[in-house]
Amino acid sequence: MGSVVGGRRFMTEMLEFAAIHQIKPMIETMPISQINEAMDKVLANKARYRNCFNF
Repeated sequence: MGSVVGGRRFMTEMLEFAAIHQIKPMIETMPISQINEAMDKVLANKARYRNCFNF
């Protein structure tokens, strides 16, 4: 299994580095009921972080 950014070994090293240095993704969470608003933000290029939905 691979990725456009590297193979499995590189991905493992990257995840280990992130864990050691407590690097976490920047996300924005919102309820699934706001999915239309989230899509509007994405289409308007105003989404700052990865959007994650609470079910």
